[in-house]
Amino acid sequence: MAQKPDIQYITQFYAYGSEARALELRPSIKKKKFTLPTAAPDQKVRVLVDPVAWAGIVVALVLVALMAVSVHSYLHACSEYEAVNSYVIDQQDTFVVNQLEYRKSYDLDDVWEKAMALGMIPMEEAEVIAIAPVIPEPEPEAPWWENISWFMRGLFA
Repeated sequence: MAQKPDIQYITQFYAYGSEARALELRPSIKKKKFTLPTAAPDQKVRVLVDPVAWAGIVVALVLVALMAVSVHSYLHACSEYEAVNSYVIDQQDTFVVNQLEYRKSYDLDDVWEKAMALGMIPMEEAEVIAIAPVIPEPEPEAPWWENISWFMRGLFA
């Protein structure tokens, strides 16, 4: 069995107050929960205005207004386009109806007989004559000094 060491207390060199002191925390300085503001005499209230920022805001507002106006005019142009487009379609329909009525109003065989009775011939039987037109030469323009002299003669005549 293992021997236990003898416990010996040191009392010979002990004097009151010679022991190691326990750590003591310094009391913290209590701060006031709030402080009253100090009055500064004659302080002027200054509102700082950035002119570049204001100019940017004004430009942005102008652009928004212009955009709204252009959208309105674009929508107006689209409605006009639709109106004109429907008008053109109506005119085309009317043209087709009128063309059919016109073609029903005459008989091609009757027109052919009347043309032959008047002495007309078919286009395939007609002779072809080529005519070469003579284009006259343009007169050369007078130089600028002649125009000026003509103007001066007319002015002082």
